[in-house]
Amino acid sequence: MLESHQGRNALRPIGAWRLIVCSLLAAPFLLSCDRGRSVAASDCVQPCTVRLEHSATLGLAAGPDSPLENANVVVDRSGYFYVAPTYNSGRISVFAPDGTLERVVGGEGAGPGEFRVVTHLAMVGDTLMVSDLGTARLSFLSRSGEFLGSLPLIEARGDLAVLSDGSLVREVNQPTLEVPVTVYRRDTRTSTTVNGPAATWDTFRDEIVLAPEPRGGFWLSYVNRYEFFRYDNNGSFLDRLDRKVSWFPPIERVDRGETVSAIKDMAVDTSGLVLVLINRTSPPPEEAAPSREESTPSIAMRERQTLRIIEVIDPARPGLVASGGLAGRVLNGFADASHVYGPRMLENGVVVIDVWRLIYDRP
Repeated sequence: MLESHQGRNALRPIGAWRLIVCSLLAAPFLLSCDRGRSVAASDCVQPCTVRLEHSATLGLAAGPDSPLENANVVVDRSGYFYVAPTYNSGRISVFAPDGTLERVVGGEGAGPGEFRVVTHLAMVGDTLMVSDLGTARLSFLSRSGEFLGSLPLIEARGDLAVLSDGSLVREVNQPTLEVPVTVYRRDTRTSTTVNGPAATWDTFRDEIVLAPEPRGGFWLSYVNRYEFFRYDNNGSFLDRLDRKVSWFPPIERVDRGETVSAIKDMAVDTSGLVLVLINRTSPPPEEAAPSREESTPSIAMRERQTLRIIEVIDPARPGLVASGGLAGRVLNGFADASHVYGPRMLENGVVVIDVWRLIYDRP
């Protein structure tokens, strides 16, 4: 169940008219209205089923420009994929829509257009924005890799998002704030503290997931709470959505050893739909539990232990537009509102990134 704190609106106009026309035309002939056919997410009058269609595999050789397991991926309007970090931490690999490596952007260093530890990528229009933890800097590049400028990153902690006006939203390590998020202006280099409902934020502090809205503003959520907060470009609170489902209890209500749900990533499409990627992780079997000396679980182990759930929510209704459970693969996040991506380890130990297109099937 979804609850909106700004009231409940009607169905989207297009979806409502499609439902009426479909019912009138199909009923006399006992026909179904595109049942089982793929549609746009905004046309899902009843909740659609989400499935993945493989789009590309990025990186097939263990070279310096091959992606790492924790790589970030964004896609531009022409379908080209930008991947970082790679085995060479200062470079960004650019792949064609079919997965062919086209070019490499940047280089290791602290000069203009150079990077050390790339932690986030964002594509706003035709501008690639690169967050570099090593130089504490946000750089702006053209799609061809031309350096356009940079700004210092005052805080280098947690998630960030780049808004439609070029402002930067960043999680900050300031426990005294009601909402530990700040908006930094690209033009004036001034900052604004985000305002929100204090009671919600004071009860539990954890990692934050941010998602810019193409039409302006952004959405924010804690990873361990299935609720969303919407803000405008100035950081002013606009709306709140609660997604109430039994399989996603707040983390403080989960007993030790039980299955845990957590928000991995969010995205917002051009029509305002909110896409959520959720990891639902079960405790490993006792015989497969890693010892203290072992590092983080392998990709194969995490595939067995975690169910990925993708849900699409319409804040205007509010209501669930589509959902799907995906087992057997690791997903790191959204490349954009149409693609998800995740690592896969080949038999020779080389890590590649698989990119999948989101497909919506009518019930």
